[in-house]
Amino acid sequence: MTTPRHDYPDHWSLRARCSRVDPELFFPTNHCPDEARYAKAICGVCPVRLECLDDAMAYESGADGAMRFGILGGLDSRQRHALARTYPTTKRPAC
Repeated sequence: MTTPRHDYPDHWSLRARCSRVDPELFFPTNHCPDEARYAKAICGVCPVRLECLDDAMAYESGADGAMRFGILGGLDSRQRHALARTYPTTKRPAC
């Protein structure tokens, strides 16, 4: 079994703003659009938003819409699905 990347001490997810709030916030219900706006606002000031989005897009590549859940990298599942048509398949170099 491989070790999940987020278990590494220097993984980007340890610097993510979402790691300081309830993770359920990033999986809002259809009945509460304020939750989605709040989650996206947290992503908007996150220093690792692009790394999160890269991981989400890589994980979801080739997946149908049903495989996409939650707010990741500042985008909801519909936004990531639309972005998938034009998103680069190669990762950016690490900074």
